[in-house]
Amino acid sequence: MNDKIKTNIGNHEVLENLYRSDRKAFKTAFKNVYPEIENHEAAKFWKTRLDYDDRDDILKSFSAKEIFMVISVCFITAFLIKIPDIFSLNIPEDIFFFRNGALIVFLGLALYRTLIKGISKPERMASAAIIFLASALYINLLPSGENGAAIRLAYIHLPLLIWFLFGFVYTGCDFRSHEKRIDFIRYNGDLAIVYALIAIAGGLLSAFTIGLFDSIGLNIEEFYSRNIILTGAVSAPAARAPLDPDRRGRADRRQCRRHRRPAQPPRA
Repeated sequence: MNDKIKTNIGNHEVLENLYRSDRKAFKTAFKNVYPEIENHEAAKFWKTRLDYDDRDDILKSFSAKEIFMVISVCFITAFLIKIPDIFSLNIPEDIFFFRNGALIVFLGLALYRTLIKGISKPERMASAAIIFLASALYINLLPSGENGAAIRLAYIHLPLLIWFLFGFVYTGCDFRSHEKRIDFIRYNGDLAIVYALIAIAGGLLSAFTIGLFDSIGLNIEEFYSRNIILTGAVSAPAARAPLDPDRRGRADRRQCRRHRRPAQPPRA
């Protein structure tokens, strides 16, 4: 195989037939002879093609620890959003969701980020945690029977504050770094797109599930909405969190290191 590749490096049809006949042997032989043919344009093309085929699959790069953390954070967010039902609190559900929905979602994202990245600056992370807690206490201590302009403004601006705090945690409390701020903006764009796709797919699946149960005479619409859709809505961002730009960047860097050839010693 080695000699055939070197002999036919300029013959694309023969190389393609060799590759299709035994891909594994072709890849092994090509890597062995590449230092001898690296100046050929065809060799550069085949190296790029084979390196692309050998890319790490991002879905296969999750560790058991990361999967456990994602599941744990999803359970925590689902538990928090169901507090009124679990503890039978005398709080209208719509008011509880308006007040705590954004808090719970961004708390889950910040918690996952902290667990994965660790705490690099404890004093700043403690400040962010205190602000999270103070915001939760403030918004839940507002009078629920009133619906004035001040309370409406609090409902509008609290999610923005919590989003800013999540950005502070996402950057590792290094909000002065231009690169980290750009990464955070990119992360938000990816999050919005993936969350919209999850919402569309979840809506179609929910409609199909409710319709199936309705066809056999079981009306599960209220139960499904209160337990499955609600918990899924607040847990979906945390479930998407592992697919961040940092992971793709780490995979690309591992791939580059894997295929980087050691420097040849100078000839005497």
